[in-house]
Amino acid sequence: MQKKWLSEASALGSSTILTSTPLSTAAIHAHITATQSPLNITQVYHGLKGLVPSPLLKKCLDRMTDGEKNGGKSGEFSLKKLEGRNASNTVYYCYEQNGASAEARNDANEAIEALKQTIERNSVESKEMLSKENKLLSEVSELK
Repeated sequence: MQKKWLSEASALGSSTILTSTPLSTAAIHAHITATQSPLNITQVYHGLKGLVPSPLLKKCLDRMTDGEKNGGKSGEFSLKKLEGRNASNTVYYCYEQNGASAEARNDANEAIEALKQTIERNSVESKEMLSKENKLLSEVSELK
């Protein structure tokens, strides 16, 4: 069976396979976290270039998402999943609370605050301009 998995992995560009659940789990988590986007099982498999055989991949993904039922406490590597009609339509994702994604969220929050301030400033300026325009229009109408 491992020869079949190894031939599939080499066809995808990997020279080895992982058959250990802890190592496979770590590799899957690292890939999904680095991707920072929802992936289905096929995308995870191809993203890992067959490093984790598909039966083990499914087993690891199921274990990693079991924590959702227990309040997200499935251990070091936990994922979220959105159930599809079948395994191919189920989507897995992980947005870390630390690392680059947290920095990206902080940057996004700062950008949102800056936009809010700009909108507020523009709103005040717009109100001032509208009041000046109304004043000028009333002056022009008085001159007629």
